[in-house]
Amino acid sequence: MLQMSTENEDRGPHWALKKVPTKRLLPNPTSVEVHEWVMPSCCFQHEQQFLRHGHLLRWMDVAACLSAEKHARVPCVTVSIDDIIFNSSVSVGHVVILKALVNRSFTSSLEVDVRVKSENPITGAQQDVCNALFVFVARPKDGSKVKLPPVAIETEEETKEHLLAGERRRKRVTYAKDLEQLLTNIQRFKITTTRRDSSADIKKISVSSTCVHTVQIVLPVHANHHGTTFGGQIMEWMTDIATISALRLCRAAVTLEGIQSVIFRGPSHVGERVSLKSSVNKVFSNNRFEVGVRVEGYDVGGEPRHINSAFYIFRADQGDLIIPEPVIESKVEEDRAGLALARHCLWLDRKAIQYDKSEVALNPENVYDLIYKSTSKLMTNYVRNYWEIVQTEQTFEFCKFQEKENLIVKVSDNLSGVTASVVYEKLANFKNRSKWDFLCKHIKVVKPVSEDDFVIHLVYKTLEHEAKELPKDFVLLASKRKTQGKNGETIYMLAFTSVTTEDLPPLRNYQRSTVLSSGYILEDSSLSPSSPSCKLTYVHQLGSSTMPFFARDLVGVSSLLQKLYLSLRAFIFS
Repeated sequence: MLQMSTENEDRGPHWALKKVPTKRLLPNPTSVEVHEWVMPSCCFQHEQQFLRHGHLLRWMDVAACLSAEKHARVPCVTVSIDDIIFNSSVSVGHVVILKALVNRSFTSSLEVDVRVKSENPITGAQQDVCNALFVFVARPKDGSKVKLPPVAIETEEETKEHLLAGERRRKRVTYAKDLEQLLTNIQRFKITTTRRDSSADIKKISVSSTCVHTVQIVLPVHANHHGTTFGGQIMEWMTDIATISALRLCRAAVTLEGIQSVIFRGPSHVGERVSLKSSVNKVFSNNRFEVGVRVEGYDVGGEPRHINSAFYIFRADQGDLIIPEPVIESKVEEDRAGLALARHCLWLDRKAIQYDKSEVALNPENVYDLIYKSTSKLMTNYVRNYWEIVQTEQTFEFCKFQEKENLIVKVSDNLSGVTASVVYEKLANFKNRSKWDFLCKHIKVVKPVSEDDFVIHLVYKTLEHEAKELPKDFVLLASKRKTQGKNGETIYMLAFTSVTTEDLPPLRNYQRSTVLSSGYILEDSSLSPSSPSCKLTYVHQLGSSTMPFFARDLVGVSSLLQKLYLSLRAFIFS
């Protein structure tokens, strides 16, 4: 039976639309800020003296490590670094400002966000240089197991990053699968690894002529306080020899645009040798190319072991320069070129997904990037502040948020007598939608794309004021998630966004429409196990296709959304 509360006191502690602070009154306990003055010894020695990226990476690793250990209170080591895109160069004499803080701690690992700016100390002007996400793992000196405490979350930005850290962790695991799938397609369909601008006039160069091999001895100055080589020091050596390979290819000035995700497979120690090898893997269009670096460590007389690899994207500074074409002379070089093309496709896909506001074609290689975009959009909208109340009645509250071109609506309610997990299980069965959504004409799960993610086809009935138009249909990527909140509680989430797929092209009898971002968030709000209750929130970012369903409610001449919600509520308690 539908249970309705009439008094605010019965709505539970999570009823109120809380304003999450945008700023902390006190500094984040995990935050670290480091200032470094860029001296000539840190720079490339040519006409324009810019900070070497390897030097910057070392500073970033130190700042990230300080933040990780500040939270963990035990030694931490670098495990991986996500993709880094460099937005600007840093000139000699400028100050580099590095700000690091822990987004989230898991059982024994932490995600640390490092944001880098440069400042002209004379004018005070600042520029964004890059952002990076580091993953550290706690390693107590006695080798004991450790369970890290949760991160204290207060602000809107911290809440968003905490929730998204779980999705990013999931995405890191799938990267190798995405790459393998894309490489399979490249080989299957014989996608060419030849440049678009290639011609007989392009100078040919052997891959071996771009190779660089160097060996470093790990001295105490290169090691951290645990006796292992700084991850940032390894990255500095890697970046330096990658730049040498890039210069050998172009014989002209180059700029490092980015580094693709780096995974450290093992440590090296003081007294050991570190062997670094680099070469150009592939030249792309638009004067860009990839340099790969492999690092191995070994003791005197010992066998080398793989420490890590990284892949650098360079750009030739001279716009009209025609970069020589590396000649593939072996199967190994052919495989490297194929993998470089696959990585570059994923790199471009990620950038396109990040900035594209329309539907994106779903394929096996980009599915996890699309899932991350969908869940991150939902969580970003969910934690926003300053909602304007449009309509409120008993336990129902309808709000809107507008910022520039973004118009977002939110419905919140506290459901007494039911847990979040029970409501989640009902909503997560997508076929149940037709039982409560009286606008739903047809819903079908087209195919699963992972264990918790599906493509669904949804057809809506025509609204009365749109009687002359065709019914609207939506092809949606639906994601089911259970994640941990800031206080350790379970948060349940269902996220939806429009995609295109070859399995379901536009149909003649329907008007193909778009959902930018929508979904449900469920949190338990029980004061005691004997009186369960949960908070249910629905968030929807409006676009041209979905505006007609909400427009009249927003101006107060209709209560369609309220009727839909009351129908959903009745279904939950049925």
